[in-house]
Amino acid sequence: MMTDNNQIIINYEPILDFEILDFLPLEFNTPQQVEFIGYLIETFNNNWREVNDFELYQIAFKAFYDLYMVFIFVKIWQLKENKNSEFLELLNTYDKSDQKNLTRYKNINSPGSLFEISTLKDKKVFNLLKILNLHNNQIEDFTKYINIRNHCSHPSGFIQYRYENLEKYLQEIINYCISIQTKFYPLLIEIFKNFLINNFDLYGDPNIFNDTLVKPNFLSIVEIKYLCKFNIKLLEKHENYREISRFMNYFLEQYPYIL
Repeated sequence: MMTDNNQIIINYEPILDFEILDFLPLEFNTPQQVEFIGYLIETFNNNWREVNDFELYQIAFKAFYDLYMVFIFVKIWQLKENKNSEFLELLNTYDKSDQKNLTRYKNINSPGSLFEISTLKDKKVFNLLKILNLHNNQIEDFTKYINIRNHCSHPSGFIQYRYENLEKYLQEIINYCISIQTKFYPLLIEIFKNFLINNFDLYGDPNIFNDTLVKPNFLSIVEIKYLCKFNIKLLEKHENYREISRFMNYFLEQYPYIL
């Protein structure tokens, strides 16, 4: 990690075979957010191995779980910004004990406040994924590692989980990310179509994709990969289809490392 013009830059080293970083945003919106993600990554990498004959896998798991929750927070933010009426309607069904935090979160519209939803209990955060038409049983599965995270955090007096357990848990969390992301793709396509239609006249500005699409929506590598396969012919009836198609090709030129 290093500082350049007061911006924190993270060296995103691969996290073994667990591709959680592919599901996290390519860019965050504040140096504090970037620093926090870097802290979680380094905590995982530094503890996912035996050190001085002590097994530190539980510490690594807690950091990995927090990265998973960042993914969930991003999905909730994307839903809040793009399905706002449904999102607010669902928030209104929550019990009154959380109304203070819920009201504050309803009124937040700055990407710098991505983590404000952390004031809610994890299980209630997961319930907001109902907007994606996920079954209650699926959402319950997504929350199963809350207790394991808690066990890893509390001073129980013994090491409860070993490498073999946690390796399996991490892979299952990745599978949960894939399931949630797959449900999100239809909304992502709508976001992208609107972006193309509303910005095709800015062809030639290489910053337009990052500044208007990727960064505000906290898009990840897996999401950009998906958009690179977008069927532009879905917009062929639009009066500006030729210009939009050219803009789409310009988008692809900006991400050659993803294609």
